[in-house]
Amino acid sequence: MKKAGYKTGKGNQRLCRRRWKNLYDMREAGIDRILLYRTPEFNSFCEKFPSDAESTLVDTVMSWEKEYGPQIGRLEDRIKEASRGDRTERSWLNQPNIADRLEVPKTSWNSGGNHWYSKAEAASFKSTHGSPEATSDQLGDLSDDPAKEVENRNMTLFITLNPKSEKLISVCPMVTIKKGDFLGVFAGHIRYSESFDKSYGIGGPLDKLWLDYSQVTGMLNLMRVSRPGGDANVHLLWERIKPHGESQPVWRVVVRALREIKPLEEVIRCAHDELQYIMHQEPSSARRGFLRVGC
Repeated sequence: MKKAGYKTGKGNQRLCRRRWKNLYDMREAGIDRILLYRTPEFNSFCEKFPSDAESTLVDTVMSWEKEYGPQIGRLEDRIKEASRGDRTERSWLNQPNIADRLEVPKTSWNSGGNHWYSKAEAASFKSTHGSPEATSDQLGDLSDDPAKEVENRNMTLFITLNPKSEKLISVCPMVTIKKGDFLGVFAGHIRYSESFDKSYGIGGPLDKLWLDYSQVTGMLNLMRVSRPGGDANVHLLWERIKPHGESQPVWRVVVRALREIKPLEEVIRCAHDELQYIMHQEPSSARRGFLRVGC
């Protein structure tokens, strides 16, 4: 006990014996991930667990293991992918409870960034605007890295997809999200065109600049959508960042929290237009990941 940093009084000896017995019983029962990531709060819960409760401590923690263990395992896999530089999140399409609710080609799924729709539109934008200075609310965190910079409140890896019904999927956090937290990139192509699409477009900060998500989607594109000006706990922001190794800053459209969001609370944004809201209410559109028909 001394080597482990515990006091050796009789009361503390009883406490430690009870804790170690509980841990042994849980491991014998097959509880794994919940114990691997246990916290002081978990230890306190176990110590105060009433002996006359209807369910035993082991059964209670086992129910958590069954509910949250797969999500923790999925989080571990996503951290490995991000550490290898893969931020597309395409592996979601391999998850059985997600894949059977979506019909999205892997090539049309990219949660890692926003690319220009065409070189011609990118060149046209540059010839007109050059490299415009970003305003203070357009400056993205240059150190955003979901594998390494959690202290910067980059919560990308803690946003998950859950089956909502037999056909639908919900987007929600695994942990508490704070106001202003970065939840990830909203998938789509950067456009510089007068042909703004009210159903699939997100207006930009400059004339003719907009995001088109009719041909590419991602996990945050699947979030619930309310009417324009309706209830929302996140919003979409245009930001300028300068990726490592790049000489010029690039645009991206990100999702940031408007308020605190509780674990497993559904993420909701406002539609840019009434037509967009209507499109997002159609089950057939949800199954396509809100891609345009034929993409």
